[in-house]
Amino acid sequence: MAWRGGNDVLWAMSDAGHVWFDMFNVNGQSSNIVRFDGLGPRPALDVPLTGAAAGWLTQEAVLGNAAEGFWTMEWPPSTNEGANCGAATVLSINPVSGQVSEVAHLPGPVVDEYDGCNGLDDNEGVIYDGRFFVLTGSLPSNKTNAYTQLYSVSLPSY
Repeated sequence: MAWRGGNDVLWAMSDAGHVWFDMFNVNGQSSNIVRFDGLGPRPALDVPLTGAAAGWLTQEAVLGNAAEGFWTMEWPPSTNEGANCGAATVLSINPVSGQVSEVAHLPGPVVDEYDGCNGLDDNEGVIYDGRFFVLTGSLPSNKTNAYTQLYSVSLPSY
């Protein structure tokens, strides 16, 4: 994470000579997807994240690339209550338009490694052969913090 002038980098991805960032403006409470090409100092793309789910994005892991889009998992704010998580939602982030869309709802409740609704953590998910695979933790009552649930979601193509 990096801070400068009230901005927060929520996630960063590299892809074939490009570097993508989700830049959150703390003062404006909004995010932009920003792409730098090569070593140039100015962004080649800077568009706001849009859609009802855009405000759900926090500091979660993001997977993907420009060709397949960016993907993450998050809980709607209305169901993000500590260990009492509702159904998790797989989100797609269009790398050109900035549109954030709900793709699928996983059967709830699922929790992450911290027994909470913190979205996709590092090493919990992978994109393979047009599918988003996510491995989530056990229910809080189990108290094992073990990864016990594997989900597979077919991804729409861009």
